[in-house]
Amino acid sequence: SKSAAGGVTLTPTLPALRGTAKSTFSYKVKVANDSAEDALFNLTADVPEGFQTRFKQGYGAEEITGLPVKAGASADLTFEVVPPRSVEAGRYPIALQVADANNKASTKLSLEVTGQPQIHMVGPQDRLSGSAVAGGDTSYNFTVANTGSAPVTDVTLSSSPPQGWKVTYQPENIASLAPDGKQEVNVTIHPSERAIAGDYDYQERFIDLGK
Repeated sequence: SKSAAGGVTLTPTLPALRGTAKSTFSYKVKVANDSAEDALFNLTADVPEGFQTRFKQGYGAEEITGLPVKAGASADLTFEVVPPRSVEAGRYPIALQVADANNKASTKLSLEVTGQPQIHMVGPQDRLSGSAVAGGDTSYNFTVANTGSAPVTDVTLSSSPPQGWKVTYQPENIASLAPDGKQEVNVTIHPSERAIAGDYDYQERFIDLGK
């Protein structure tokens, strides 16, 4: 994965990276100045729309726009790419360029964004509240939705109700949900017979056992 022209060479350590939409893709590139003069290379990159880029010297933390390299020497460059959170899963091409008044070079890189599931539970008419009678069963139809970009498998539903209450689900397990998939779930709430009138909170949990 080398690209050279006019006395400068770019050598990426790992030209293809993989991560999620929340990842920062960090490329390590060696910039070799094969010319007879010291150079200050300007740094640019071609990335898909919405992607952000950062250049750093070596393993430093400060961002740079130019990289000085002495004649016959080389310098390490860290090139970071941050995709937008809304990016779709897929492989994206990246092009890195360095240039000064006399020399220029470019190298092709790529990043692969893997899908990521995201589960939400929506109540009837988009509400997450309701009423129930002490000692009796009250049922609600909820919707479990996968709004992410990858399938989710082996989902188990559970809850943390007030002491003495019971909450059951039908079904309790969801084998799989594709992206944009939905599953209707019947939630039955049985308050304690000793429950007094008032407002009560409980938390529902999703356990994703998929690999």
